[in-house]
Amino acid sequence: MVKEGTRAATDLLLEARALYAVLEDSSEEEDSGDGLDDISVVTNVLATRYLFRSNVLKSAKWYPARVFSKDPVRARRDLRISVDGFRFLLASLVDHPAFKRTPGKQQQAPVQLQLEVFLYSLQSLSYYQVSQYVGVGEGTIKKFNDRVVEAVLALEGSFVRWPTKTERGVISAHVQHATGFPNCIGFVDGPMFQLKYAPKVDAECYFSRKANYCLNGQIVCDHRRRVIYYQVGLPGSVHDKRAFSFTNMASDPRGFFGTNEYLLGDSAYGVSFPFIVSPYKRPAALEPDNAQFNFRLSSQRIAIEHCIGVMKGRFPFLSECAAYLLSEDDIVRICKRQRACFTLHNVCIELREKQFDPVAEPAPGDDWVCEIENMYDPDRYLSSDDLRIWVQAESRQYV
Repeated sequence: MVKEGTRAATDLLLEARALYAVLEDSSEEEDSGDGLDDISVVTNVLATRYLFRSNVLKSAKWYPARVFSKDPVRARRDLRISVDGFRFLLASLVDHPAFKRTPGKQQQAPVQLQLEVFLYSLQSLSYYQVSQYVGVGEGTIKKFNDRVVEAVLALEGSFVRWPTKTERGVISAHVQHATGFPNCIGFVDGPMFQLKYAPKVDAECYFSRKANYCLNGQIVCDHRRRVIYYQVGLPGSVHDKRAFSFTNMASDPRGFFGTNEYLLGDSAYGVSFPFIVSPYKRPAALEPDNAQFNFRLSSQRIAIEHCIGVMKGRFPFLSECAAYLLSEDDIVRICKRQRACFTLHNVCIELREKQFDPVAEPAPGDDWVCEIENMYDPDRYLSSDDLRIWVQAESRQYV
């Protein structure tokens, strides 16, 4: 049988000669004339292009059963989710009003096709590249994406939400059992969502310290790597500390945290928020007790790095958006797609979907400092520095 992948010339020649020998033996006539030489045989074999039928289904020939007929590995690569997960998602979205026909307008494409196109476009591809693959116009792809995003965001309240008091207790117990940090209910970080092209409006605002154009986000996850809070849409030039100061969580912490509850964050957040515990910076980090505390904190805080890496691995669109951002509406559209990715990420966790290879997040650095005023009344909350000292003291017994 012809081997898959790149064929060595010798193997192809031997297989062609074997095929020729079989055909020659089955002939009733003896051919005493000039036989085909090896080059002629190989030429005839190659002229057929394929000796076996390909199992790759052509994307232009779309029909409802097509995705379910695909090889599972290929289907998962294109859809960024398993076929069973796709069935669940399709059943959850199919009745959404976004897919209903508007009176006086043309009948929409099947919901399944719109969902397939949207999921495929969550790779790091331009509208043109998606259009070439699925055989649908670029403007139509935008419409498909907008409808599916609207439908997915209708599920957001069920899959992306702040945990209840009981659920926060479960998270806290898990973290305390692992490393001894009491009352920790989540992990926070500020990922960068890179843009392939500079936005047309205020491009300089989106140029980050990583020397690329991007959008800044703030994400909080729990011990299961589920997104439980987020903020998106700020330009990439905004520092994590300042970006977080714009969140509802920062302006009204009592709506999110009980007594002495907190998040673990990296050193970028400093001691400005009384509900974020961050590592010690140098020179304090050089003290043995503080260095050990930093190590244990980082071993738990890696959960948010993993959460972001898994999302970017499943949805490469989050690693690099290849769309042209010509107006504020385009920025809003991208932010909605990011939110849809967060929702789909949590759906995949609930469905126990196999992960794609995570994308490594760059390590935070202490060289870029942003100072903002502490907006909190010390009579109502412990300061962030006092909270860190309390957590460090309470967790020593687990060392």
